[in-house]
Amino acid sequence: MAYQVNNDTGNAEVLELVLSQGFNGLPEILTQIFNKAMEVERQRYLQAKPYERTDERKSYANGYKSKQLKTRVGELGLQVPQTSYDRKLCMS
Repeated sequence: MAYQVNNDTGNAEVLELVLSQGFNGLPEILTQIFNKAMEVERQRYLQAKPYERTDERKSYANGYKSKQLKTRVGELGLQVPQTSYDRKLCMS
């Protein structure tokens, strides 16, 4: 089963930032895009939606770790998604 993420509200928020702030809002826009991309990547890795119990689940979401990324457009405050390792999941 391929896990799909549908988040039109995230896209609308980014579009609103582009329209309201233009290039001045580029650091915030990139921050939101990178954070959402990492969240989608974690959900695909887990093979389960948040709070969903499935046999395909590989691990569990375990919060976020704050990281600063320096770029040409400014410093981005990223929230890197974490996963936890559960030995029971790997043995089943």
